[in-house]
Amino acid sequence: MIDKEQQGIINDRLNLEILEKICQGEGISFNISQLSNKLNRHRSTIKKRIDNLLTKKVINEPTCPFTYLYQEYPLFVVVFADFPNYKDVEDWIKTDEQIFAAYSIREEEYNIMIIEFHESLTHYQQWREELITKGKIPTRENRRASTSLFFSNELQIKYEPEITINVLEELFKQKKKVEIQDYRLDKLDLDILRCLLYGDGIKINENFLSKQLKSHRKTIENRIKKLLNNQIIVRPRCQFPQFFLSSNLLLVLSLIDLRQLKSNVIDELKQDFHIPIMFKVSIGKYNCLLFSVHESIDTFLKWNIRYREEFPNLFGIEKIHYLSPVMTRHVDLQKVALGVIRRKLEENPE
Repeated sequence: MIDKEQQGIINDRLNLEILEKICQGEGISFNISQLSNKLNRHRSTIKKRIDNLLTKKVINEPTCPFTYLYQEYPLFVVVFADFPNYKDVEDWIKTDEQIFAAYSIREEEYNIMIIEFHESLTHYQQWREELITKGKIPTRENRRASTSLFFSNELQIKYEPEITINVLEELFKQKKKVEIQDYRLDKLDLDILRCLLYGDGIKINENFLSKQLKSHRKTIENRIKKLLNNQIIVRPRCQFPQFFLSSNLLLVLSLIDLRQLKSNVIDELKQDFHIPIMFKVSIGKYNCLLFSVHESIDTFLKWNIRYREEFPNLFGIEKIHYLSPVMTRHVDLQKVALGVIRRKLEENPE
């Protein structure tokens, strides 16, 4: 729930200007010396490895994740649709500030799965109607009807997108190699990657921001501290281009009937590094939504069978959607976050 203090902070003009900068990476840089000391490697070695990770698009440049987004947009929607592969549709997906991700699928009559954020059911319905009015998507007469699944961000059981670094580390232990985007990662690359995903070796330059925003450095420092303490943002870090996972792994979306939500299986799922995000839900017979990350369909199936054997009476029916890297059409949570921040800047003029 949004409290009054958070509302005051998020509607302050200077706070919003700071957020617009740091949530798109302005005033944020790598602390090479810190990483050099932590990993006991030369600064030039660390810098070269970071440059490689960025050039090969293993990770994105660092930003401050806008965690307040999940309170501003408590409705999380997964839509299965049948849209033509027109450039206008692609442009809409890439620019619409409600759309977080889109994946090509071949499921029943649908060819695309879209993940969206909204304020409410009313907001979602109005947004959809406006899309048709503006010609962004075809009318119902010219396509099959979409299916929308609604979830509450307030019912997140787990949210830790960085945890999937463990999947890469496990792969490295098993195979002695991990390759992403034609770049072969070694142990040092993975150590650096872990640090950057969790925000180690990344810093905010308050002096730069104070000059950009024409405000005292101490004021900027105090405002950022307040944004962190009130969970508007978390400290800066890098993220995978596909957010949940690196581009050599498989994302699996699973709707599950867990017969005892309060059982110890939930605790085990919360600890499982294959699962970055988990929700309580109420959709037909399903009461749990998992986003899990795996090397392949085979490794997912082995992982799934292990749970069913360990907890034979708890797992019921399951609906599974496999989303491989080649199916990814668009992933950009930063776009959604900046859309909220810029809308609030318009609502709070100087």
